[in-house]
Amino acid sequence: MRSLTTVAAVFVIGCTKDPLPSRSEPKVAAALAFAKDPLVGPHIQNVTACVHHEKAGFDAVACKALGAWLEATDGFEDGKADEKLVKMLEQNEPKLRAMAARKLLTFGRRYRTDKALAARVLDASRAERVPAIATDLGGVVARIRASETQSFDRVRELALNHPLGEMRRAIVSGVAFFNLDMAAAFELVRDLGESSEEEMRETVVKALWEGGMARPEETCNRWRAHLDDRLSDAAAALSAKQLALWGRCQTHYDALLNSLEARAQKNNAVDDRFAQALGHICADQRAITHQRTRALSAAGELATRATVLPGVRVAALRSASTCSVGEGRALAVKLVDDENGQVREVARQLATPPR
Repeated sequence: MRSLTTVAAVFVIGCTKDPLPSRSEPKVAAALAFAKDPLVGPHIQNVTACVHHEKAGFDAVACKALGAWLEATDGFEDGKADEKLVKMLEQNEPKLRAMAARKLLTFGRRYRTDKALAARVLDASRAERVPAIATDLGGVVARIRASETQSFDRVRELALNHPLGEMRRAIVSGVAFFNLDMAAAFELVRDLGESSEEEMRETVVKALWEGGMARPEETCNRWRAHLDDRLSDAAAALSAKQLALWGRCQTHYDALLNSLEARAQKNNAVDDRFAQALGHICADQRAITHQRTRALSAAGELATRATVLPGVRVAALRSASTCSVGEGRALAVKLVDDENGQVREVARQLATPPR
């Protein structure tokens, strides 16, 4: 089997040979044509009057018309307007594409299983270069039923090679969940956990929460592998939390505690999710006594170290209370006069017996 890097390189070379799909021209003519449509026209006139930012998209607060567009249901249910929305995706006007991508994300249905519509969505996605639109459009791509539309190779290509990280990460966020029947979709997400991009590594860890439901053992293994992720503290912290919270990774609790204890000792728990994981272990009825004891001890060490970040100390305090109400309260009593205001406030709350 070729490595992910090798496959990615093949896709990159392939992409350079084919021209990007063209979009309809010109911008003004396209907007005017859609403005006459009885279903989308009234919304287009209002939403396109709003400012659209390349990175942030429409401002939902400033653009009231956007809310009306997103909430409109008549004519959109069950994918009835998918053909029209896909046509909007193919236009050269970014505001039309932004509107279409967001609506397909929430109301699109037919395009997910219709081979021709799915191919057009993939063409539009390949051509997209506006980050805010790519974020929504990547989610649209992830929802395509790849086995029914025979489109997985193209979805994979976009996830590996699209020039916008927003597009790639949005696809990875959902493709395994919406294609639970495809081992290849899970494998794509799993393998991208080794990406050199820090944000992609965290995206993969998040995506496995739902995308790994059909493959729990391998999902737990992947989170465990990320516990000491040297490229992404966020991926490591989220892996720790999800291992303890998912409910199907109990065989990894001792390894998780080894990692968390080492972080506590080395003052390397730089994210509050490491401390939260300790409380989740204690809250799991399937955790055994010695694991709860270890979690309580690690939480106490994190909470009492002044060199640990305040947010981590607070999370550790709360986790200690989850592990043992009595010992958690005793720990809080010791910290009611802590130099850090955030820690001091939470300690005083936890030190007060419930009425």
